[in-house]
Amino acid sequence: REFARATLAAGPDEAAVADRHARWFANVAAGAAEGLMGADQANWVQRLVQDEANLLAALARLLDIDPSSGQAMAADLGRFWESTGRWGLGARWLRRALEVPTEAPETRAALHYWSGRPALCGGDVELARQHQEQSLAYWLSCKNFALAAACEDGLGELDRIAGRLDEAARHYQTAHDLASDAGSSRARAVAQLNLGGLAVMRGESREGANLLQEACAVFADLDDLRSMTRATANLGYALVMLGDFESAREKLEWALTQTRSLGDLDGEAGVLANLAIVFNRLGFGRLAAGLLGDALRIQRQLGRQAEVAKLLLTLD
Repeated sequence: REFARATLAAGPDEAAVADRHARWFANVAAGAAEGLMGADQANWVQRLVQDEANLLAALARLLDIDPSSGQAMAADLGRFWESTGRWGLGARWLRRALEVPTEAPETRAALHYWSGRPALCGGDVELARQHQEQSLAYWLSCKNFALAAACEDGLGELDRIAGRLDEAARHYQTAHDLASDAGSSRARAVAQLNLGGLAVMRGESREGANLLQEACAVFADLDDLRSMTRATANLGYALVMLGDFESAREKLEWALTQTRSLGDLDGEAGVLANLAIVFNRLGFGRLAAGLLGDALRIQRQLGRQAEVAKLLLTLD
C-alpha cells in the first residue's frame, strides 16, 4: 500500500483514488453498524480491527470533502469504538465530527447519542447528559420511539454511574415503555437488561435474574451475541448474589468466552472480577487471585482508574 501511495502521489489520480477509498470504507462502516448487532459480530470486529487504519484515513478524508458522509461514518463506528475499548479514539473522532457544520439532523442526533455514551464522553458525565438529551429531543420530535428508548437507556446509565438509582430506574422504565410503543423487541430487551442489572444492584436479585433471563431469550432469538453476552454476564452476577455459585460459574464462563471473541475488554474485565468471586467462594483462592489480576491488567489498559482502585482493594 505504501508503494502504491508513493506512486500515486506524483500523479493527478491520487485525489480520485483517495475518494474511492473513502467511499469504500464508509460502506464498510455502514455495514458494520448493522453487523455489530447480528449473528456475525465477532467476524465484524475482526474485520474492523484489521482495517482500522483504512477506516480512519477514510473518515478523515470524508470529513474534509463530504462532511455529511463523514459524520454518518463516525456515527456508524460508534458501536465499534465503544464495545472494543477504543474510548479515547472514539471520543476524539466524534468530537471532530460534531464540530463540522452540516444539514443532516438525523446524523447529528446519532453523533450526539454516541458522544453521550459513558465510555465515549471523555469522562465528562454532564456533557454526556447534554448529548443524550439533544439526541432524545430529536428522536421524540420524529416519533422514532425505538431510538428515543436508546437515549433514555443512556441517560439511565449515566444516573446509575452517578449513584442516582431512582432516576436511573425512571429512565430505564421510560425506555421500556417507548420500546413497547415502537414494537421493538430489541429495544425492550435492552431496557429489561438495564432494569434487571439495576434490580441486582438494589439487592432485588431474584427479580433482576428473572428480567435478565427474559432479555437473554430475546437476544438469542435476534442472534445479538453482544447483548446476549452482556445479559448473561449480568445474570451470572445475579446468581452469585443468590448464592447459586455453580450456575453463576457456568454463565460467567460462557460470557467470558464471548467477550473475548468480541474484543470487549470492558466486558471481559467485569466477567473476570465476578468469576473471581465465584471461584473464591468455591474454595479456589489462588485461581480467584489470578482472575482478579487479569481484570486489573485490563482496567489499567483501559485507563479506568476508579475500577483499578476497587480491584486493588479486593486484592488486598
